[in-house]
Amino acid sequence: MIGLIFVLLGIAALTFTLMHLAPGSPFSSERLPAAAVERINASYGLDQPLPIQFVKYIWGLLHGDFSISYKQQVGAEVRDIIFTGFANSFQLGILAFAFTIFFGLLLGVLAAVGQNTWLDYSTMTLSLAGYSIPNFVLGTLLLLFATTVLNPILPAGLQLPIGGWLQQYGPGAAILPVLVLSLRPTSVLARLTRASMLEVIRQDYIRTAWSKGLGQRVVVIRHALRNALLPVITVLGDELGNLITGSIVVEQVFVINGLGQQFVRSVQDLDYNIIMGTTIFYAFIVVLINLAVDILYAFVDPRISYTKARA
Repeated sequence: MIGLIFVLLGIAALTFTLMHLAPGSPFSSERLPAAAVERINASYGLDQPLPIQFVKYIWGLLHGDFSISYKQQVGAEVRDIIFTGFANSFQLGILAFAFTIFFGLLLGVLAAVGQNTWLDYSTMTLSLAGYSIPNFVLGTLLLLFATTVLNPILPAGLQLPIGGWLQQYGPGAAILPVLVLSLRPTSVLARLTRASMLEVIRQDYIRTAWSKGLGQRVVVIRHALRNALLPVITVLGDELGNLITGSIVVEQVFVINGLGQQFVRSVQDLDYNIIMGTTIFYAFIVVLINLAVDILYAFVDPRISYTKARA
C-alpha cells in the first residue's frame, strides 16, 4: 500500500506539471479583461506559486476533497462529476469485459483444440480482423447499418438505439457500444489463449491425462485451460482497466456521458481540477486491478506464493 501512495503521488506531480505547461488557463478563453481574469484566478488561488498550489491540492485530496470544477460544471464537486461519469463507463466496461472473457476464451480454446483445421484458421482470421479495425470505423459502420438497414425492417420495440445509454433507452442501447468496445480485447484474448493452450497441451501431464482415458472436456478445461490462464490473466487485468475507465472513442460515437468523454472536455477547457481528479482516479483503478491480478495468480497456480520463505 505504501508503494501505491508513492505511485499516485508521482502521477499527480507529473500530471500537475504537464497540465500547467499547456498554454493558457481555465479563464483565458473567456474574452474577459485581464484585470477580471486576475481577480478570478486570485479567488481560486491560481495566482499562487505552482508548488504551493500542488501542496494544497494534495492536502485536500488526502482529506477526500477533489475541489470544484472551474469550467465544465462551474462550482460542482469534481468528486461528484467523476463518479457520475464513471457509473456509465463502468457499466459499459463490465458488459464489454464479460463479452471479452466469454468469447475470447471460447474462441481461443476452440482454435487450440482444432489446430490447423478450418475452425482454427477462421477463428484466427476473425481475431486478426477484429484487432485491425479501429473502434471509430467499426462504430460508424454499425451506426450506419443500424440506421439504414436494420432498424427500418425491425418493429418499433426492437429497433437498436443509435445513441445514449441504459438510463434513456434500456438494455438495447448497450448492444452496439459493447460490441465495438469488446472487439479488440476479444481478438487479443482469443489469440493469446490459443497460443498458451497450444504450449500447455504439448506437456507430458496432458499426454498422461489423455492416456488415462479422461474425457476431452476434463482434459481441456480442468487440466489444460487452468494452467494456460496465467498469461491470459495478465492481459485481462490490463483490458479490464482500459474498459472500465472509459473509452473516449466509443463514448463519443454513441453519445455516452462517461468518464472518457468528461476527461476530453476537461482537457479542452483546461479544467485543472477535473484533469487532476480524473487522472488520479484512473491511476488508482489501474493500480488496484494490477494488485488484484497479482493476488489472483496465487489462486490459479498454487506454485506461486507471496509468503516469505522460511530459512
